[in-house]
Amino acid sequence: MCSISKTYQHCGPIRHPEMNVTADGQGIQAPGFVYDNKKGMKPEPWSANWIWLNQKEYPEFQESVFSVFCEMKQQHKHAVALFRKVVVLDNGIESIQAWVSADLKYRLYVNGTMVGRGPAETAGDYAFADPPQFWYYDRYDLSNNFYPGVNVITAEVVLQPDDMADYSIGHGGFLFEAKVDYADGRSSRIVSDDSWRGAIGRAFASHFRNPFAGHGHANLYHAGLEPVGWHEADFDDGSWPKADVFAAVPDSRWKLLPSEIPPLLEARVQAKKVIIPFEQQRSRIESADSMLSDDDTFTSISSGSPVTFWLDFGKEYAGHLCFLIEGAKDTKLRIEYQEIAGKTDRYSDYIMRDGLQEFECFHLDAFEHVKVTVSSFWGKPMKIYNICCNFRSYPVCYRGNFNCSDELLNQIWLVGRWTNQLCMQAYHLDSPIHQEPVACTGDYLIESLMNYYTFGDKWLVRQDLLRMGYHLRQTGGIMFCGSYSLIWTEWLADYCRYTGDVSLLQEMMPIVDVLLLQLYESYKSQPGLIDNPPNYIFMDWVIVGNHNLHNPPKAMGQAYLNAFYYRALQNAARFCKILGRASEAEHYLQLAEETKAAFNRHFWNEEKGLYIDGLNDPDLPSKRPWAAPGNVQGTYYSQHTNSLAVLYDLAPREKQAEIMRKVIEDSTLAQAQPYFMHFVLEALHHAGEFGKFGLDQMRRWKSLLAEHPSSLKEAWYGDFDFSHAWGGTPTYQLPAKILGVTPLEPGFEVLTIEQVFGDLYWAEGRIPTPRGTVGVSWQKNGNLVDLELSIPASCQAVLQVPSARIISNQASTGTEILAAACGTCKVQTGRYKLILN
Repeated sequence: MCSISKTYQHCGPIRHPEMNVTADGQGIQAPGFVYDNKKGMKPEPWSANWIWLNQKEYPEFQESVFSVFCEMKQQHKHAVALFRKVVVLDNGIESIQAWVSADLKYRLYVNGTMVGRGPAETAGDYAFADPPQFWYYDRYDLSNNFYPGVNVITAEVVLQPDDMADYSIGHGGFLFEAKVDYADGRSSRIVSDDSWRGAIGRAFASHFRNPFAGHGHANLYHAGLEPVGWHEADFDDGSWPKADVFAAVPDSRWKLLPSEIPPLLEARVQAKKVIIPFEQQRSRIESADSMLSDDDTFTSISSGSPVTFWLDFGKEYAGHLCFLIEGAKDTKLRIEYQEIAGKTDRYSDYIMRDGLQEFECFHLDAFEHVKVTVSSFWGKPMKIYNICCNFRSYPVCYRGNFNCSDELLNQIWLVGRWTNQLCMQAYHLDSPIHQEPVACTGDYLIESLMNYYTFGDKWLVRQDLLRMGYHLRQTGGIMFCGSYSLIWTEWLADYCRYTGDVSLLQEMMPIVDVLLLQLYESYKSQPGLIDNPPNYIFMDWVIVGNHNLHNPPKAMGQAYLNAFYYRALQNAARFCKILGRASEAEHYLQLAEETKAAFNRHFWNEEKGLYIDGLNDPDLPSKRPWAAPGNVQGTYYSQHTNSLAVLYDLAPREKQAEIMRKVIEDSTLAQAQPYFMHFVLEALHHAGEFGKFGLDQMRRWKSLLAEHPSSLKEAWYGDFDFSHAWGGTPTYQLPAKILGVTPLEPGFEVLTIEQVFGDLYWAEGRIPTPRGTVGVSWQKNGNLVDLELSIPASCQAVLQVPSARIISNQASTGTEILAAACGTCKVQTGRYKLILN
């Protein structure tokens, strides 16, 4: 037995006073959490200064490369700076609000308790190697963390980027300001200045992550080099140099913006079981399950040769591994993170000091299994009190739900919701494994739609749209994946539709103009046709012959890019109409009509009854790295181009159903991966073929769940990660199509209800909207369908039904349901029961 409480002193989870976190069979959420984005804004000018390590003492730890894509990365030293400040506060504390930022990442502690991590990433683009033109700061309510008397503030700040979304202004920096309000009306401030102490965290002995390799994360923490007790107020920091004031906020290179998103949700998760695969080692591991418990027991490992065991967490999680251990100096732990048991994605090393110690890994990782190898320990046994995951995600609330008569579809919906939550961090991730930049707008378009139907949040989407807009403004519209710059406009249009917030358009429209009227106009050699871009990235992870449609040649990628361009022009016209710019809207519509005519003129094949993927023009000169590969001879057809042609009405309406039947039934077409299946399913619905094909197409996700039941793989086949939400479109499709709820007017002021029943017997669910929750349930009853609706306040619903007979009207307005001859009827706020013929 052990008298040591299994309480971590300096590790997460971080608790926020306004957020209640629950973990149960549904998942991990913050029920009832509501956020006001204005809370993040600092109400007064900054009094604090940017500080950094003393330049005289640490000249080699000052500057940073801008991103992992910089050629000089290996010549800069990775470092973690430690900062301390002791403060004395009076009695009668009423409130303490703090605003914090750092270049590049920080973990913040008050009196030894971790209270924050950040800042929110600027997030950039793949291969982008310039510094960002804006920087975020975070806000925290620390009223419960300080107390009268002596307090200590500590922080760890990372210098140098590690992931593709990491960006730096080019120099280390830390910024802290807190306002202390007392009950008697007095106030004081705690600010970062040259009274703080700073030192290099030598325990972070080395840190290198190759973000371009699946097995590339290696960092070493040497606990024997940690200044023990440095989080405590009575620690003697007299040997630490004073921090340098690097710049006042108004004069600094960091152009600060408040992060408009709330702090992340965090929760401690224990592994479900310990697996010891090697029989000869089992006798050396005593009470293995004790490391999973909350009681006072511990796992003991006798010293000697290396010992290996696995922790099975039962499902995929994203977070930080934490452990509370005791042992001898120089004992080594290797921690390997695995989504699939036996396949290591990243690893970390930890070298112990003597005695009891705790640690939380700095880097965000995703895993279902963790392989732990203990080595280099002699003389006395090692004790493991606890190893757990500090789970983190955006603070979601499970406001929406979906159930139907097909349990497979229910499970696909749930797994999609969980995968999306894993990917919702301080920005949308493609996956917690890759952590690619915010420029992966194709991923985030789909993830945002999933969010609207499951969580109903808008703030993360809003901030990511702004981040992407600022990046496009900086680059003149250029992105590594040209199609993603066009999809950004669709992402923005969806945001306006689902949230009703059109305030972004005023700021974003000049960027849209540059993108479409300058950059993409330069890619034309004739009216209406994009035929001379630097490349046709990104279409899909599909192999056609010797080519990958990630970067297709012109003959395989031109038409789909023109389809996205056409859609972007239509979106721009809609934005202009909302902003009252009628003449500019008309100009965009004229460009769209030119594009539509050119699309049909160049890409339609009458004999095949399909659109080709591109033209066989002579090779174009390379304009930059990743230029389109040399063109290929031949005529190519794909699900991708033809689905977009139908979805965006480039194809005549009378041809759309037949095109989509060929898209589904003709296996010679290039086949879409889970990502692009979003557009295929949307096109099926648009063509009126969803009832025939849609459900069976979504049942294909069964193969993904068979391979990894708790979260979604990136592709149908191949070596990809298993936490990729871009393949989660069924989580959006099922409530949108089977329950049939979509916004007709921005923010669901008017919504449409038009179910697709397919081969299901019943379905039910809730859809969160800015105006309240829409409830829908239906059940087949012979040739009739019993339908129940709940329409929230200040909302009107338009039912698209063949005919309807009201059997119960509980509308608060008393309005009757009247079915028009065309099968459209309108209902106001209230609850209804109907029978559909």
